[in-house]
Amino acid sequence: MKNLLFIIVLFCCPFWAYPQFDMGMIVTFEYDNEKLSKVLKDIHKKYEINFSYSKNYISVNERLTAKIYDQPLSNALDELFSNTKIVYRHIGDQIVLKNDDRKVIKKKKRLGSIEVEVKKEQTPILLEEEKPSTIGQRMVKVPQAIMPKELPSQIKLELPEEYKSEVDFSDIKQPNPVKDRHLYINGVDINTPNAQMSVVPGVGMVSPDHEEDVPTHLSLNLFWGHNEAVDGLEIGAFFNSIEKDVKGFQLAGLGNVVGGNVDGTQISGLFNINNGLTEGVQFSAWANIVQDLDAIQVAGIGNYVKGDFKGFQMGGIGNITLGNAIGTQIAGGFNYNKEGSTNIQVSSLFNIAKDVKTAQVAGIYNQAKHVKGIQFGLINVCDSVDIASIGLFSFVKHGYNRVELSSNEVLYANVAVKLGNERFYNIVQLGYRVDETTWGLGYGVGTKMKLKRKFFFNPEVQAMHINENEYWTGKLNLLSQLKFNFGIQLGKRVELILGPSFNLMFSDLYDADTNTYGTSLAPYTIINQTSNNTIEPTNKKAWFGFNVAIRF
Repeated sequence: MKNLLFIIVLFCCPFWAYPQFDMGMIVTFEYDNEKLSKVLKDIHKKYEINFSYSKNYISVNERLTAKIYDQPLSNALDELFSNTKIVYRHIGDQIVLKNDDRKVIKKKKRLGSIEVEVKKEQTPILLEEEKPSTIGQRMVKVPQAIMPKELPSQIKLELPEEYKSEVDFSDIKQPNPVKDRHLYINGVDINTPNAQMSVVPGVGMVSPDHEEDVPTHLSLNLFWGHNEAVDGLEIGAFFNSIEKDVKGFQLAGLGNVVGGNVDGTQISGLFNINNGLTEGVQFSAWANIVQDLDAIQVAGIGNYVKGDFKGFQMGGIGNITLGNAIGTQIAGGFNYNKEGSTNIQVSSLFNIAKDVKTAQVAGIYNQAKHVKGIQFGLINVCDSVDIASIGLFSFVKHGYNRVELSSNEVLYANVAVKLGNERFYNIVQLGYRVDETTWGLGYGVGTKMKLKRKFFFNPEVQAMHINENEYWTGKLNLLSQLKFNFGIQLGKRVELILGPSFNLMFSDLYDADTNTYGTSLAPYTIINQTSNNTIEPTNKKAWFGFNVAIRF
């Protein structure tokens, strides 16, 4: 069982993924009679320094006192462990700790107002005369101290470097979690992790080495499991609830509730509710509700982000984000981000955002204030757009919004609404022939290119369904036009347009009297062809025409 737990935790929390660090880095810390376990956790949290050791040989309850200010890490660790048997070595991306009984421990004794550091099992240093001192088998003479008239508050007397004892690290190798049954990384036993099994909170079993202040590494819950934090794997048949953070993998049959951050993968049958930042991957059959999101988020019904969103979000019905959304939102129904900026929104019904950086694509309706990219939908509404709003009706508040009255050789009277910006605008046009019951309804797009002074070039492409000699023609009768318009600005709100056009008409109409296919509206043709390779023969006619208009 222990081997299985070790493999699971090792998979979820690989200890070799920690970053490298420099023993010369400058550190500052202060501890007063603190437990070794808390000291190591604090140093790891502040400086991302990784410690490994075995509880069989080091007591994590040993008390340490040290005051270090802006010192290299090596000097700081020397001072931190100076009154213990602990020795260390920097190996790879870790600092390995062990006990060495041969280590000479420094202790502090006071002689009057003078603080002197001496060695254990060593004859005290006397200031009045020379006296031999023994360290192992080596004899050392300490010279008589010359005392100044005014003594400083502290004097440190240390032996020369060459007389200090050597510590043998030859038996310390890179930690092997398989052979070392109690290997600790920053206070976490990766071989015997904190583990618990519960039916409901308070009813269940915990591992022998379970510690309350250490995250649970393996949590198995039947109805409802409750933990302070999880760093590893948690599986619940119904509910999992965590007070603080989750790191690793969390699976629930119904729902997960986390009070802090989530970093990893979270899956539930109904819902996930996180009150902090969610990073990684999040799936639920119904809904995901989080504070902030930097992840892939998928829900069968919808996703709700109270703060900012970054990544990919997909909801079966909708996505709602109240902060900024830097990423892609895809929904079967709608995306809502009214108060923040979004990158991409795609939905079948509608998208709403404050600002759009790339695109809004909806089956019916798009709304935003400023669009840096494009809008594509049946109806588009925005204050301004940098590239284009493409749709049947596109209302750009600070854009190119015009009404045009025009005439051409096919439809003598036309009225058109042109909405968008000068770079790209949409055209909805209604035309009438006047002398016959012939009228047309069409859609097109255009652009306005400024020339010199008040002159501009205004190409347009347009397609119109022509109802010829009846109120509505059920067969194909499509007029396509490419207009090469030139215009002049007559006033602030009035433009005069004139230019040639190329016309191409496809028609399935049949005249039984003449036994011919095609329209009778073309004044002349440069192309007149009828295809016979379809069930319904189609006639194609082409000609050059003209267009004259006044635009308000």
